[in-house]
Amino acid sequence: MKENKPWYSGQTPIGDAFERLFDTAGNKSVLDIKTKTLIRLTASSVLGCNQCIKKYSKDALMQGISEQEITETVLISALQAAEAQLILSKN
Repeated sequence: MKENKPWYSGQTPIGDAFERLFDTAGNKSVLDIKTKTLIRLTASSVLGCNQCIKKYSKDALMQGISEQEITETVLISALQAAEAQLILSKN
């Protein structure tokens, strides 16, 4: 069975280091996994990565994060992105 590796895996030392960092970032550390998942969902939402939004939404549900928590996370992300645009457009 083919292992599902990112395209950059095995291409350069930096690609390998990035893959290790990505894997490590998903583990509990100072932040718990729920918080990290919601942060990843926030970043995905703001950056408009539909594939990422689907992945982290699915991960969140599998971790027991409620649909309401996911919805609120995405809405707060959208609000913050809109606020940033309003501030930038005024300057």
